[in-house]
Amino acid sequence: MKGKGPVLTPGLRITRYAVGQLILAEMNRQGLSRADFARRLGYTNITKGLRRVDLLLDTGEEQMLIPKLASGLGIDQAVVDQAVAATQEELALARARAARQREERDRATFHQYVLVETDRRIPDPIFVAVMAYDALKRIDLPDEVAQSTLNERIAWASRSVSAHHQRCHGHVTAFGAVTGYALRHTYDRTILFDINGCVTNHFASRPEEPCGWMTKMGSRTPRR
Repeated sequence: MKGKGPVLTPGLRITRYAVGQLILAEMNRQGLSRADFARRLGYTNITKGLRRVDLLLDTGEEQMLIPKLASGLGIDQAVVDQAVAATQEELALARARAARQREERDRATFHQYVLVETDRRIPDPIFVAVMAYDALKRIDLPDEVAQSTLNERIAWASRSVSAHHQRCHGHVTAFGAVTGYALRHTYDRTILFDINGCVTNHFASRPEEPCGWMTKMGSRTPRR
């Protein structure tokens, strides 16, 4: 009697990453069910084990699971290491591609503004800043000002930051004391002001804004 070929195990997820493809190929080759594989990884709580496996297949990253793969699949550690290294390259390329796409989008939708710089970059309480970041940290240029000469924009910003500092008494809710202001007049170029509205740097690079915690809290990335 001829031997049967590999049988595709039902219920397996599709994955784009090398480490996930290795897992699925070995499960298929060995005829392992998802529950079988979870048990091999040492999970008595099969549901929890399946969540870990699915997370690795979906994201290419699951630090608690990766060290168990060689023993769980019954294969050489070097094979797993090679797949993990390939996955890290895939993830790096994906992050770089996403960053390029985000910058292209930001450049296309850029609107000039003044950033209120404060002594705290990560706010406390954080939920206040997530809900009202633009109102707390940004002063948008009116369209007629944005279309004026650079000298006119600088003069407008100087008046605006001085008035803002007086109005807020030098303190921004959740972000602390105001330390200065930054007029972002192009996507790449910024002019810095002190709290009195005096220019301190005509040729600063674009300011760094805290996109990370905004994303984690479920908010949109601050508009540039």
